[in-house]
Parts: sequence; C-alpha cells; structure tokens
Amino acid sequence: EGPARTEESISAIISDENADLFVTETNNQIIGFVHVLTRQAPPVPIMVSRRYAVLENLAIREGYRRLGVGTSLLKRAHQWALSRKVSQIESNVWEFNEEAITFYRKHGYTTTRRWISRRLPQLIPITPVQRTALRMPQGPWLPNHPHNPD
Repeated sequence: EGPARTEESISAIISDENADLFVTETNNQIIGFVHVLTRQAPPVPIMVSRRYAVLENLAIREGYRRLGVGTSLLKRAHQWALSRKVSQIESNVWEFNEEAITFYRKHGYTTTRRWISRRLPQLIPITPVQRTALRMPQGPWLPNHPHNPD
C-alpha cells in the first residue's frame, strides 16, 4: 500500500511529456497503476549515451493480484515505451520483494546490476589528532620519479 499519491504529484506526472500514468479500474475504484517515463543517459566518458524507459512504479491492490491486471498494465507500459522509440525498459525492485521479482522474470526482465547499501553506525565523537607529514617512497605517481615524463 504505502502513502497515497497527492493530487499535485499525479498532475505533475500527467503533464510531463516524458512520462505517463495508466490505471486499471473496477467498480469506479483504481485497482492498479503503472508510472512509466523516458530518460536520457548523459554523455559521459564511461557510459554510452542512450535513451531508455523506466518503469517507475507498478502497483496492484491486494486481492487483485495474479488476475492479469499487472500483466495488462505492464504491456501498456511497453507499448507506451515503444511509441517513444526506446528499445529498453528498466526498473528497480527491492531484494525482499520476491513476488515482484518473479513477476518481472516471467515477463522477460533480467537482473543487469545490483544497487547495494549499508547502514552506517551513529556518529562517534572523534578526538582531534595532530596531522603529520607522511613521507612516501618515490614512485611513478610522484613528480620527481625518473619514469615520469615531467
């Protein structure tokens, strides 16, 4: 479930020409939605610049899962992405969300990278220490090294 989306956030998605929001209703009640958008990877030396789609959010109300609602919304997101001339769609899934991982795998998604994190301990006061100069042996990384062209 989670917090409800505000009217402002939904309006922002709808007015964004690079994003869309599709919903499925039954009995005048939203039972599922998908938020999809396009992104342009920046042209940086370590990455190939590319335009791709992101499945930002796909949620189905409890009680309506495994009835084809998610599949229908996912197909709609794929159609939207193809209409934007992108050839790849990506999404993030929490590691513990085995139901979602199974769903995406069933629809041809594969893991292409892992986003890892670590909780840091609370800050501990550090006693200031005197800085000392560190003498290092010469090497190719130092200006006076004979193999350095400078």
